[in-house]
Amino acid sequence: MIQAKAYWKNNNFLIVFAFFSFLFLASLIDDKAMGYDVSLFVKWAQAIKMKGISLIYQPENTVDYLPGFLYVLQIYTWFVNDINAIPQTIHFVKLVPLFFEILAVLLMCSFFKTKIQQTFYFCLGALNVAYFYNTMAWFQIDGWVASMMFFSVFAALNNRLFGSLVLFVLAVNIKFQAIIVLPVLGLYWLSQIKTFKQLLSAIMIVVISELLILSPFLANGSASVVFQNVFNTYNLFPFVSLNARNFWMLIVENPRFLDDSNLLGFLPYKTWGLILFSVSSLFVIIPLVMVLFKQGIKDKAKSQMLVLSSLLACFYFFYFNTQMHERYIHYAFPFVMYYSFRYKTLGLYLVFSIASFLNLESLLFNLNYWDANSILMSHRFITILFTIAVVLFNIKWVQLVKSTLTNKT
Repeated sequence: MIQAKAYWKNNNFLIVFAFFSFLFLASLIDDKAMGYDVSLFVKWAQAIKMKGISLIYQPENTVDYLPGFLYVLQIYTWFVNDINAIPQTIHFVKLVPLFFEILAVLLMCSFFKTKIQQTFYFCLGALNVAYFYNTMAWFQIDGWVASMMFFSVFAALNNRLFGSLVLFVLAVNIKFQAIIVLPVLGLYWLSQIKTFKQLLSAIMIVVISELLILSPFLANGSASVVFQNVFNTYNLFPFVSLNARNFWMLIVENPRFLDDSNLLGFLPYKTWGLILFSVSSLFVIIPLVMVLFKQGIKDKAKSQMLVLSSLLACFYFFYFNTQMHERYIHYAFPFVMYYSFRYKTLGLYLVFSIASFLNLESLLFNLNYWDANSILMSHRFITILFTIAVVLFNIKWVQLVKSTLTNKT
């Protein structure tokens, strides 16, 4: 309670500004959406309205999402009296990811000391159309997942181990892709755990949190289907790229319609993607282990490494793997924003934001402004922007690792 009062006292202007920014963005919500995605949300909401959430994983509902979003749909259906009104009102569910995205910007700007700095950086985040595009125009929940991933890392940075664990469990139960940050975040957790009692408590926190989330499905015996349905979606779209402007766009003419089981040399594309992702991940994990478990390294350096390694883990996932949706780059967005604001790399933030916006706009053309044949809409041009960003972030990583291990600062 005391900490909450202190936080309000130090950040009251920013909190009020964030609240009204949320109201403003909420007033802009409309029914723009990717048609196929929203049709599934409508189907699931109607099924929940008729039979309740505990029966949502019946085969006829073809649900491939984890319970987190389904709980949101459950709450939404409480406010809808007529099941036939769901297709016309489902877009108000956008309020949920929008709220968490605003909250993420609020948290990452609260470390600034002056109101001018807080306002400036908050506007850089909250007025970034690329940041909200996935929620507002596409109507997907990746922004919510990305925010929860960031909250878990943010809690760890502030030595809130158990809070970080709970937030991570929540993130994974919204979308399994949140598992991306587990290797780096797990290492950070282990570096904070000093006793066997702490380790046992951490395990219990995770188990209890998961059991609570799954409780409606455990009660009727359908809990095993929850994760089974999600795992069944792996390899559902076995293409080299699902419109992700990533590494494969540089070497394959049209990866969207190329089966990733085809051979590139002596290995399938999918295997090459996993190799590239694994090797690049080791590039992050090995130095992180060296820093986190080495005596004499200051917490400030460890914190910076956790943020940048989380950023790179999300970026590598999108950039190297096959079967990547265009939206999956969004998991890196809060980390890019936080790192850029905290460590003054706004040029990188700009490049990443432009690439992220064009990556989605080149598919939806929601603004009705661009020529489809424009170079800005070219998948190769967008890929080059992402490549520039990932190369520069890797340079920052090498510089950080070198300075940390050399100077222990």
